[in-house]
Amino acid sequence: MKSIHIITTILLLSTWVAFGQQDKKAKDLLDKASTAFTNAGGIKASFSFTLENTKAKTNEAFIGTISMSGNKFLIETPDYTAWYNGVNQWVYMKATEEVNLTNPSPDETQMMNPAGILTGYQKGFNYKYTGAKTLDGKKVDEVELIPQKKGELKKIVIQLDRTNRLPVSIYLQNTNGMNNRVKIAKYQTNLQFPDNLFSFNKSKYPNAELIDLR
Repeated sequence: MKSIHIITTILLLSTWVAFGQQDKKAKDLLDKASTAFTNAGGIKASFSFTLENTKAKTNEAFIGTISMSGNKFLIETPDYTAWYNGVNQWVYMKATEEVNLTNPSPDETQMMNPAGILTGYQKGFNYKYTGAKTLDGKKVDEVELIPQKKGELKKIVIQLDRTNRLPVSIYLQNTNGMNNRVKIAKYQTNLQFPDNLFSFNKSKYPNAELIDLR
């Protein structure tokens, strides 16, 4: 269950329409964050993920790493590993040794990569600057995004490092009471990744069952 939520969270922005006057300071910050991500080249980041169920009053949490290059990514957690090579996505569940192979839509893959949130705001969100904050002793600027089309997603709160403008926290509040937060603890930038890093390699998982859902 946790893996499903991280895959639908570093990602949950999908269909939007535009209206309203946007907050200029918020737009400036989001533009700078988007540029910072683009200029960072290959990125590897460690993160913590928390799933809060406000109805059941429960919390689940785990840690992981994500490697990103353009629209390609590799996510590694204690429970699962996910690869996306620009066309195909593989999700390997360690407990069952199953690999689900899919062709996700552009919107779905955009959400897997935090860079997608930093471009998704350009269509279908109202956004506003909500002030300077402190997160784990780090000074950040906070921007709130409200989708302009009603759906499961209620709002997104992004906290950007004041030093490098990269996101250090992304919080998604949903109408169903399932709220998700990704906190990024450390970035490595300007990395060079081989293309095969972002594809599932069957030889490394000889006992895995591949389930083709395309």
